[in-house]
Amino acid sequence: MRGRIAPSKETYKKYQSDIEFKQKTDTIRSKLKKAGIKGDLSLRPDRLNLSEFTFDDQHISSEREHSVSRMKAVRFMQKADIALIRWNGQFINYYDPKGVVYVDVRNKNIRTAFRKEEFNEKVLKLREVLKKNGAAND
Repeated sequence: MRGRIAPSKETYKKYQSDIEFKQKTDTIRSKLKKAGIKGDLSLRPDRLNLSEFTFDDQHISSEREHSVSRMKAVRFMQKADIALIRWNGQFINYYDPKGVVYVDVRNKNIRTAFRKEEFNEKVLKLREVLKKNGAAND
C-alpha cells in the first residue's frame, strides 16, 4: 500500500486556482513595476479595523481639498481590490475603483484619501493594469 494517491477533485481545483492566482499576481506585479509603481502587491488585501485610527482631516480636506469623509475613506479600504504595502508594512495604500486611501499602520492614522476624479497618472495606470489582467472590480 505504498505509492502516490491522486488528490481529490476539490484539492486539485484549489491547487489549480492557487497556481492561476500566483501567475496573475506575478504578471500584475511585473507590469506595475515597469510602470514605476512601487510597493508589495496584495490582490487579497487585509481589511484593517480603522475604528482606532485617527483621520487626518487637516491634510485630506484642508490642505489637499480632497473632500473625502472618514466614512468614505473606510469604504474605499473595505472595497479595495488591491493594496500596495510600503516601507516594510508601515504604510498600506488601498485602491478601490472609486477612490484611494493611504493608511499609516504604525501611527494608526488614515493619512490621505481621494476620489476617482483625482486619480493621477500612476493610479490610472494601476487601474488599467488591473482591468487588463482581470483583477479589477470596475
